[in-house]
Amino acid sequence: MWRRISEQVRDKTSFGLWWDAFIILTKPLGAVGGLGGLVWITIMAICLNSGMFFTDSISSLVLMGLWFVCAFLLVVGYLVKGIIGSLHNEKIMFPLPNLSPTQRTPYLYVWICSAPFVIAGIYSLHLVMSSVRLSAYATMISALEWLFYALLGLAMFRLGMGDRERGRKLIQHGLSWTSSLLSLSAVGSILGIVSMPYAILRTGDSEVSLTGARLGGLLQYPNTFGAVAAALLLERLLLLVHRPSSDFKRSAGWKGQQGGAQVLLLLLCLLLTESRGAYIAGAVGWAAGWLLLRGAERSRFVRHSGVFLAAAALLARQLSAAQLAPSPLPGLLLLAAVMAAALALSGRVHRGGRAHGAAAARGSSGPLVAAWGAGKSAYIKGLALSLTGLGLLLALAPLLTRGLRIATLSARWDMYADAWKLFQRSPWIGRGGDTWRLSFRSIQSRPYVGAEVHSGFIDIALDLGLVGLMVVLLWLGAIAWQMLRLHRVRSSLFPSLIVLCLHSLIDFDMSYGLYWVLILMFAVVALVPTVSSPESPIPSKSCSRGASTVNSAVMPEMVAIVPDRTITMAASTVRFAATGLLAAVLLAASVAGLHLVASQLLLARAEATAGTEQPLLLQRSLAASPSNTAARLALAAHSLPQKSFTLLQQGLRYERENPELLAALGTVAAQQGDLSALTAFQRAAALDRFNGAAQTNMLQQAYHLARWLKATGKEDEARIAAEAGVRLYCNYSRLSDLIVQHPSWRNDRKFRLTLEARVRGRQLYAFKYAH
Repeated sequence: MWRRISEQVRDKTSFGLWWDAFIILTKPLGAVGGLGGLVWITIMAICLNSGMFFTDSISSLVLMGLWFVCAFLLVVGYLVKGIIGSLHNEKIMFPLPNLSPTQRTPYLYVWICSAPFVIAGIYSLHLVMSSVRLSAYATMISALEWLFYALLGLAMFRLGMGDRERGRKLIQHGLSWTSSLLSLSAVGSILGIVSMPYAILRTGDSEVSLTGARLGGLLQYPNTFGAVAAALLLERLLLLVHRPSSDFKRSAGWKGQQGGAQVLLLLLCLLLTESRGAYIAGAVGWAAGWLLLRGAERSRFVRHSGVFLAAAALLARQLSAAQLAPSPLPGLLLLAAVMAAALALSGRVHRGGRAHGAAAARGSSGPLVAAWGAGKSAYIKGLALSLTGLGLLLALAPLLTRGLRIATLSARWDMYADAWKLFQRSPWIGRGGDTWRLSFRSIQSRPYVGAEVHSGFIDIALDLGLVGLMVVLLWLGAIAWQMLRLHRVRSSLFPSLIVLCLHSLIDFDMSYGLYWVLILMFAVVALVPTVSSPESPIPSKSCSRGASTVNSAVMPEMVAIVPDRTITMAASTVRFAATGLLAAVLLAASVAGLHLVASQLLLARAEATAGTEQPLLLQRSLAASPSNTAARLALAAHSLPQKSFTLLQQGLRYERENPELLAALGTVAAQQGDLSALTAFQRAAALDRFNGAAQTNMLQQAYHLARWLKATGKEDEARIAAEAGVRLYCNYSRLSDLIVQHPSWRNDRKFRLTLEARVRGRQLYAFKYAH
């Protein structure tokens, strides 16, 4: 394909050396092997980048920018080929599917593949709706983030639908690699083999951790790490159940034992997170897996669960007792011994269940043999159930004490109540990216710490309103429906999807890029076999009428060149325009991504630099991305008051409700004797109600402004400043008294009326009534 494009463009144009350079840059992406390597390197990079939680970090922006540039070059190649073909009266070829109206099933695939593009488009609409969105910077990053997910999903889909065996193997092993990386790195950090400073959360608060240490792994957050571990655990466990008995023998390379080792490590990681929500979601997913299985596979599912749960619970008790800091050598020996015993027992129950079930079913072996086989099989089942009960007792008994404490749960209910108030301000289309993070301080009823709303679906509803929430729900529902209507191998991913969706109801898992990558991987595994395998549930009539359309036009070439078989001018024009629009979007995303990367790099250099070079770096950072409020605040702090005032005022065009920006603007205005500082202070205090340090500083600035105005002979303005300061103090004092009257409230922000505020309050009172 790439060779044909290169030859025709080189022969029929005068691009010459520039086209050769373009081909050298993009040729690896045309091969499934190169595409597969790019996809899985990206997934591993996301895992190592804290699960891509910080989407505005330099590493995340660089990763997304590289994908945008590569995709743009790829689409431009297809576009140029289509233009040249049309000029020479050849078949026009564009990277868009040719759907037949008689085919209903492909539209489900198209929706699953295109829904992330729709979400990115809704975020992009907020960029032009300045009266609604709260932050242009956060909204732009959210739009780029979802465009990145869309491109990654299409690449994985193209990889899975490719004809090359390497592509299929990469799809099959992708989840295995992710499971191994997450579990091995987490266990390695416990044993001191891997240095990961934030992999373990250590605290003395029994409300947060009963043992004093919780495992967060590469994600650095125990709850989300527990949910991801539970989802991957069920996927690995169900795959283990489906394995033939021969995989547990030396001749097969002990593949069954390798899968069992992954199950044990993931289950150990899940238990060490101490995440009640992950436990519950995992239990519901396990029940769904049990319901999906039948006969002997259901029995093996229970037996394997019992063996590995007992082993993981034993390890978890020992490691928790050491607060996840055991001596490396004894801890490693204990892990090896327990794992060896668990794998040996797992292989035995797996092979034994099949052999004894078959012996009991064969009447030719005699009644004694059948009775012996049935009795021994019942014994193994009873042993597995006993081990399951023992494992549950060992694992969950220490957590019952923490489970009965509801302080952290009550804080979430406070968040949800406040989120409902915020949602009512813009219920249909939301307010753009990071709505909760930017607004929760203005509506929080209690001084909790919660930059994340602890519910992924609520977070989406706040960002995109009911429209965006419905798109996400329909997308996830389509994936679930596709899983359930397929054969058992694909439907075995359904329990993992349940775990991720259930846990995201009560936590901010959707803030992690890894969460959406797992959803995309599940979707690809569910979609790919439908067309390429003989187990497809599509009716035979549909297959006979349009099999070529489904197999060669829609699925394998979703991101490749697809011949336009209609040869109609209208269809060609539409597809040409759509391809051109896609190229324009990717170009804009590439430019925006590069500007964001440059801005963040310059800001990081400025923070590490001192002297006269620092303001110059900050100016360049702000010029690269004018919506970067962090760079704007830093530059304002190094500028003269008049220039700072202009800079901060301009910043309000990008973030209208940023309390830090308003407080800085008020401080600069107060230094110039401008009464507009009082309005800025009042807005900043209203947008960050429980920030005692900021409100104390605003009281001091109001007092100094009143004194300066009096000294310059502006008595009326001085009185206005003093009255405004008194109102700030009264609101501050009222909130502080409310906290004192409710000692049971969580005061995570340590909000109180400071001594400095009391002094300034009395001075402002005296100043007001003296004039």
